[in-house]
Amino acid sequence: MKVRLSRRLALAFALVTAVLVVPVVVGGVSAPAAAAPCDLSGALAPEVIGGGTDGMIQPMPPEGGAQAPTTNYGQFGMSGQFWHTHELGCSDYVAVLGNMWANGIFTAAKAVDRLTITTYQAAATEGPLQSIKDVVDDIVTSLADAMYWPLLRPIVIIGAIWLAWYGLIRKRATTTAEGVIWMVLAVTVAVWFFSRPADFTGLGKVVTDKTGEVVNSAFSGLPGAGGASCLPPPGDSAPEVKPGGFGQGGTPGVEQNADALWSTLVCKPWLVGQFGTADPEQPIVRDFGRKMLEIQSIPPAVAGQPAPDVGARQSEYAELASQLRNDPRYTVFSGRDWSNRLGVAVGAFIAALVAGTLIFLVAVSLLVLKVGFLLLLILGPIFLLIGVHPGSGRIIAMRWVEMLVGTLLRQAVLTIVLSVLVYGYALIISTAMPWGLQVLFMALLTIAVFFYRRPFQHLFASLNGHTVTTRMLGEAASSSVLERSAGALPPVASARIGRWGLRKAEPVIRAAAAANPAGVAATAATGQARVRAEEGEGAPSGTRVPATAAPLDTDQQAGKAATRAPLEPRRGTAPP
Repeated sequence: MKVRLSRRLALAFALVTAVLVVPVVVGGVSAPAAAAPCDLSGALAPEVIGGGTDGMIQPMPPEGGAQAPTTNYGQFGMSGQFWHTHELGCSDYVAVLGNMWANGIFTAAKAVDRLTITTYQAAATEGPLQSIKDVVDDIVTSLADAMYWPLLRPIVIIGAIWLAWYGLIRKRATTTAEGVIWMVLAVTVAVWFFSRPADFTGLGKVVTDKTGEVVNSAFSGLPGAGGASCLPPPGDSAPEVKPGGFGQGGTPGVEQNADALWSTLVCKPWLVGQFGTADPEQPIVRDFGRKMLEIQSIPPAVAGQPAPDVGARQSEYAELASQLRNDPRYTVFSGRDWSNRLGVAVGAFIAALVAGTLIFLVAVSLLVLKVGFLLLLILGPIFLLIGVHPGSGRIIAMRWVEMLVGTLLRQAVLTIVLSVLVYGYALIISTAMPWGLQVLFMALLTIAVFFYRRPFQHLFASLNGHTVTTRMLGEAASSSVLERSAGALPPVASARIGRWGLRKAEPVIRAAAAANPAGVAATAATGQARVRAEEGEGAPSGTRVPATAAPLDTDQQAGKAATRAPLEPRRGTAPP
């Protein structure tokens, strides 16, 4: 058995040695006949814009149809951003493998970034929700015809009986007048809602658009707001990189933010791996950056038009490579410096996970709120029908209105958070720091948002927790998705694991307390107090934690409570 194992190891060692030595020997051959078999670069394979994984998660076209793109992200998406090799011989087989790994990791980073940016666009606009809104309008109208109008007369009769009771029997003139006004107002609002449901289903879009416009206009004049652009915009004949991100004329705010995210997370690391720098003022980026992106991408095929010539793009790539042959950054461009591309790909993947995940979670929370708002509007005919009753129906209807307003406030808060995050990442990427430090500060910004979210929520809850406005603002500052995702961060996860381990160790501590009651009991009491204190900090706002221990003589206190005289019940009932 040992002889067979040693033979297998020897055979495997011989194969590995052959794989490593043969390319070096063949690459050392200087004959012209050996040059062709040793070209490991291969031909250029341009990517189709909107094809593959990129096309599966691309944003929906606008209502009026596809228009001319105004940003680089709108024109290229994630297509064309890969690293090709040029004139690599057999001795550069390690560089070939390194470039393959770099492109694979960078492709994964681009997929995460595409999902993040597409989710942000869906949350900040009404693209994917527009068709759902149209269906909601039809559902509201159908429910009104099937439920509200047939049952309105019995509810009005019940409400009139209730008003007669409080007006004629109970002699409550004020309550009766308020009930009459409420019934008229409830029916009026219902008629408006059922006749024009689009006025209510479009409130979410109005809140998101107006909030985004205010924030973008405020950020457009701040430092770093225009530093997120990496390439000249489409349709610009002069190869000059103009400020982008916020405040671009003629471009919607959401498209500006999406282009800023693309420039930050995808374009600049691709430029670093392609040319060794992402500085837009460098001639190599200004003159060849956009041209290289056009060479490595192909527009989608259109019926009646000839297919793009791939051979012409290969010729353009070879001509561009010949122009950069004497440049000191040619080793990066050709792919021989594969370690640079691999490091940039890993950094881009970390940035996509750290920065993109937070934006993705906030955008998902915003989408959930928009869908929840539409669900509340679908239930509108039921709540408006019950709300015609001036008694308990009014309370139920006001609760429904409060939920609607709270959902809109949450949408406004999350829209502000999204804009602040986009500006924060653009501000970090516009600095002169190296790419590694930029990724580090983006990670620190992400962790800071998670940690300072709870004090921001307590800021509204500490004002006055018994008012409707402050309660809704406090809820708007929080998000269930962010609450659950906070546990995935390393500092938070380690603290929770420590508390879980201490809780699991309580039976062992109690068993050891029998042998040494004094020391173990003190240690257990200290650990349990620390765990309960940390759990008390994570309790929701408004939860009261007792400062002292519970009384021990519960039997005696129960006896005292039993000997007390019962309170006299209150006579009469107040109107709800």
